[in-house]
Amino acid sequence: MESPYTTSNPKLQYAWDSVSMTTFMECPRKYQLQIIEGWVGKRKRIELEFGILFHAVLEKFHKLQAEGTEENAAILQSVRWLLQHGRSMPEDDTGYRTLFTLLRAFVWYTDRFRNDHNATIILPDGKPAAELSFRIALPLVSPDGEPYLYCGHIDRATTFAGETFIDDYKTTKSSLSSYYFKQFDTSWQITGYIFAGQTLLPDAPFKAIIDGVQLAIGFS
Repeated sequence: MESPYTTSNPKLQYAWDSVSMTTFMECPRKYQLQIIEGWVGKRKRIELEFGILFHAVLEKFHKLQAEGTEENAAILQSVRWLLQHGRSMPEDDTGYRTLFTLLRAFVWYTDRFRNDHNATIILPDGKPAAELSFRIALPLVSPDGEPYLYCGHIDRATTFAGETFIDDYKTTKSSLSSYYFKQFDTSWQITGYIFAGQTLLPDAPFKAIIDGVQLAIGFS
């Protein structure tokens, strides 16, 4: 994996994503400890691993659908993939983030949005825009003479009712109330995704959809 830091100064980041941006804006000291030095609490690491697997299984599901796989078959193949790749996932002691709740959240999510009218955008190279990686050069030059980059992954780019959207998945223990969704209003993460979408597909003005997935012992 290519280092996000400059060659001349291994602690100077030139490739930024929404996590490093928001962490630095929240607290430069936290940015130093968490992003540069890599200090992460055990529970935070579990949350990250859970989120990575949830995004990965949805990526597989949407790509299977874009390739023409029937919906039930796509769900079954995705569940099998998750059972194989999620066995070593660390589990928290609260019962909220386990392989069982991960499988349940995926199955209930796909069942809730069965026959979803949001269509995954197919890119010019024929690939579906699911977990779409981007690296955008910014008009700022690092000490090494290379441009600073804004990087990341768009969960899914879709069309619905003639409009284009960035879909972003969030798993949470909180209830999916208006208070929960308010935290994403004009956040750098969502604004950055819209910026990336409009840069990659300049003819498609983007909006954003937050797909919140609530985790709990008895429901999701």
